[in-house]
Amino acid sequence: MNKWREGGIVAAYFYTLAIIGCALAYWKGSRSEKFAAMIYIAGSITTTLAGTASQWALFEPKIFLIDCLILVGFWMIALRSKKFWPYWITGWQLVGVLIHVQKAFLPGIAPEPYGYLSMYLSIPVLILIVIAGITDKKLVKETISIAQMLQPDGDILKGRHRGQ
Repeated sequence: MNKWREGGIVAAYFYTLAIIGCALAYWKGSRSEKFAAMIYIAGSITTTLAGTASQWALFEPKIFLIDCLILVGFWMIALRSKKFWPYWITGWQLVGVLIHVQKAFLPGIAPEPYGYLSMYLSIPVLILIVIAGITDKKLVKETISIAQMLQPDGDILKGRHRGQ
């Protein structure tokens, strides 16, 4: 199997999982998860459309700009959210941006690490967005039910809770 065909298959699997994962996060998640899923998909598609002019042998300014915009989007989510996970995806995206900066200042870096790190850092971001989206409403419901059980008029040991 040639490299182009292998890359096409990997890309097809990636986009299938990314679309399904982000759709789940969008469907099940709250506002933060919805925005993160939209930013992730938009960033992935625009990065693919921008392509690599040099197959990662040189600094990629278009992909650097896209990654910076994604970073700003994730940062805005983190600043407005009361959750912790947006800071994780913002940190991973910052590492991705810094990889571009490193390549710009040190052009002798081999293309493989530059390309692989630029691409594969998006996988933990996707995983975290999906997990956050799937567990979001469930965690909120569990937190509310625990808070209700701890009300002064409820007795956990006897099984009496508000509303029973």
